[in-house]
Amino acid sequence: MPKKEWSNGARIARMVIIDLVALAIALCTFSYFHHVRQPKVTPMEMPTPQVTATPAPTATPAPDVSVSVDPTAEPEPTVEPTPEPAGLLRGQYAEKFLADGVEQSETVYRSQNVALELTEEWMYDSLVHIVDIYIQDISSFRTVLPYEELGELKMNIADIKAQIPQALMMTSSDQFRNRSTSEWGFILRNGLLYDDNTSFCDICVLYQDGGMEVYAKGTAVPDEIYARGAHQIWSFGPILVQNGAAMSEFPGGTGRSLGKNPRMGIGYFEPGHYCLVLADGTRGSNTGSAGVSMAEFAELFVSLGCTNAYNLDGGETATMMFGDRLLNDSSRRVTDGIYITEPVEGGN
Repeated sequence: MPKKEWSNGARIARMVIIDLVALAIALCTFSYFHHVRQPKVTPMEMPTPQVTATPAPTATPAPDVSVSVDPTAEPEPTVEPTPEPAGLLRGQYAEKFLADGVEQSETVYRSQNVALELTEEWMYDSLVHIVDIYIQDISSFRTVLPYEELGELKMNIADIKAQIPQALMMTSSDQFRNRSTSEWGFILRNGLLYDDNTSFCDICVLYQDGGMEVYAKGTAVPDEIYARGAHQIWSFGPILVQNGAAMSEFPGGTGRSLGKNPRMGIGYFEPGHYCLVLADGTRGSNTGSAGVSMAEFAELFVSLGCTNAYNLDGGETATMMFGDRLLNDSSRRVTDGIYITEPVEGGN
């Protein structure tokens, strides 16, 4: 009898072990295809929006009024129009740029077309890295997808930057490539469209005219965005600041996600003037920095004077390099990044 009981127990134990092994195999298979072996996706050019032509109004003929001209009168002098300054900034912040050459240090980069200024401050019990960005050409604001461009799905930010030597600074982004394709959202990078799902989350659009707008989940109209001309579209969120005011609510956020965490965000002042902000935090940090809450992050961008601001992927993903200096000790590899460079010939 004891032997029979032992035999039954052994069978049950074997069944449990087999079930656990099967579950482990299923989980590993899911993780492999969901996070490791993601398909490469061929992006497409921005669609041309369908615009209904409005017939031109019929002009009313002007009355024939004969004017006598004095042949001896002196002709009126021709006044040449004053040319509008070139570049996104339209002549503003001229003191930020150089007439020739390059100035570069651990906290500053200046040339004819790009000016970057890094400041580091303690705010909300956190070490905050702020890069003030001034660019004359929108092609200086770039994004990179390691899988499509460098052959690896995930890479450390330093390794990505090492393969893009023209990058003057680089940060983590929205990590859309780390999600299943059904959860990408509205994604456009360097003028190329990867997905147009506006109902997944809040989005941020950087336009080719230098403007940057934020749209709540489900409110963006793709044809309107295509008609204006998008340069980059990020899909993560939430919106932090809109029309100069900090958001009072962050739909979809939970207690942990809204609490103190390392964070990465992008802010907009005016065409050609932006900022990228990293709030260091306890995870992956040796600074003792506490991280910031979502509400504190929004307040931070308002204090900088931003018109619009948007939250990117944070936690251990949040990381930033200025020049060749890594500003925090993030332990997570990333699937996409943001970087600033001198203008790119040919635009996007």
